[in-house]
Amino acid sequence: MRKLALSIIAILVVLLLWVVIRLAFPSLTYTPPDVLAQALSPSVFVQSDSQKIVMFAYVTVALVLLFLFFTAIQNRLTGKRGLSGLFFGAALGVLWSLGFLTAVVFLESPLTVELQNGLVDLIPLALAGWLAGLILGTDRAHAATPASLSLLAISVIGIAYVAIHSVTLLLFDDPTGVLARLALTPTTAGNYLMLTAIGAWAGTMYVVFRPGLPFKSVWANCGFFAAGIFGHSWVWFHMFFNILYADVLLIIIGMGVVDILGVFVGVVAYEHLLRRKHRYQKPR
Repeated sequence: MRKLALSIIAILVVLLLWVVIRLAFPSLTYTPPDVLAQALSPSVFVQSDSQKIVMFAYVTVALVLLFLFFTAIQNRLTGKRGLSGLFFGAALGVLWSLGFLTAVVFLESPLTVELQNGLVDLIPLALAGWLAGLILGTDRAHAATPASLSLLAISVIGIAYVAIHSVTLLLFDDPTGVLARLALTPTTAGNYLMLTAIGAWAGTMYVVFRPGLPFKSVWANCGFFAAGIFGHSWVWFHMFFNILYADVLLIIIGMGVVDILGVFVGVVAYEHLLRRKHRYQKPR
């Protein structure tokens, strides 16, 4: 009960910081890319002037989900509890930052604007993770993953993510249309480079949080990471567009399903390769 109370207090503190940063300082308020504002209709929340209230709820849910998913993996994470939480929150923050940076190469948004957006959201997510670690985490001896295996995970998961995400090309008659671009449909080298960065970060997250995955089944752990640790944050980040624009929910969900599948396939492939490596490795 004490941990629950402290978690609620921590969420409220971070929520206050996040709201102050985003709403109290006009220069830090999120401004969507012009291409979206020009092509898409405003959402019902914008039309009713309730988007700030909905945004408050949106941020609250993001923090609650962060605490819930950290709770699910913290029992087996290695290292100091505060650092484990900080890494978790910062990992999600970097994922959101990459989400903002996709607007640069897919939606023609200025780089400086999206770097600012990424930093503004990364700070409260990292703070929330650190607090979650202090409140809910457990100190455990650190067990490092060999560098070769880390590189293998990042490569395999990154390749699978990019390959499967690229099927979004098949879902749109016009891959250069606004909705296709919102779904991060790649048509240029810069698009693919951005997707590679996202896939590589998903692989990095798997290397860091693999020891904390809670199930005995490898399949269950692969699914939990893809849909939970990576997927919940990636999909929820893009739900922001649903607050601003009408008729984008299905696009966001569809892209989320494709990306979760891509990460899942990559993680399963990595675990298969890892098992084969251990099976054929000669004892010393």
